[in-house]
Amino acid sequence: MKERLLKYLVCPECRGELTLLNPTRQGDEIWEAELNCASCQHAYKVVEGIPRFVPEALDSVVQRNVENFGAQWHLLDERSDVNRREFLSYLDKVSPDFFKGKLVLDAGCGMGKFLYYAAEWGAEDVIGVDLSNSVEVASRWTREMPNAHVIQADIYKLPLRDRFDFIYSIGVLHHLPDPPAGFRSLTKLLNRGGTILAWVYGYEGNQLYIKLADPLRWITCRLPFWVNKLGAKLLAGILWMIIWAVYLPANRLGFKRLPMNDYFLYFYELGFQFFRGTVLDKMIPSISHHYRRDEFARWWENFVDVRLVQRNGNSWTGVGVKA
Repeated sequence: MKERLLKYLVCPECRGELTLLNPTRQGDEIWEAELNCASCQHAYKVVEGIPRFVPEALDSVVQRNVENFGAQWHLLDERSDVNRREFLSYLDKVSPDFFKGKLVLDAGCGMGKFLYYAAEWGAEDVIGVDLSNSVEVASRWTREMPNAHVIQADIYKLPLRDRFDFIYSIGVLHHLPDPPAGFRSLTKLLNRGGTILAWVYGYEGNQLYIKLADPLRWITCRLPFWVNKLGAKLLAGILWMIIWAVYLPANRLGFKRLPMNDYFLYFYELGFQFFRGTVLDKMIPSISHHYRRDEFARWWENFVDVRLVQRNGNSWTGVGVKA
């Protein structure tokens, strides 16, 4: 943990000031320490350079979600230029220049693949938050970047001051028990005039998947992770052959109305390893929601300059400014 992170932290229970106690360091990093709240007496640990604000107990369904995603991001922990291309595709019209000089929050940072680029693109500081132990991967990726920080915390109870210029949450809110409440929790941390971007699974374009495949997730999310890892590789291989043998020739002939056409072609461009991770991503969540456009639009009723864009024909990116 870099010492400059302290000015952004507050107690998640009472919003009180936190005091750093008994720090030990590795180079410029605070490696082990305690963060104590004088107001409510809660204490939190800094472990391996990461402030830990993990709730004492989680619902069993949420706990399964957290453990599965943590395992996934420890497996898929390699960074490549594909991550940059992926990030830009989610951001829609938000350009790398937009990050310069801003205080940025990556809400649900996973292994830190987008956190890295937000810092590289010149954010004053960017803070990545995740509830799973994927924060350990994110911390390794960004430890040498002076403006990148990682904390382990719950989106519903973030230990952060309400002063952010830009918040993005990509592929996270739809895995929460109450996604709109998670979104509202984030918006409270925005400055007036600050921008928030959220990407969620769409209902439109996913009807076939929701009807035939998504019900199986109730089973797969309960399987040992190594079983899902193997199953994702096999299933991804089968789907990859279908993309190669059916979707690519059909699109060359001008027929582009196959189910999930844009979605499959997008992943074909990014490569098989990336696609395998996406298949795994569909198998392991214990919670997953899909939103119609009108449902997602209601999240943005108190924002201005709102833009809702359908991505790959089956998901929604929303961007808005806090009035």
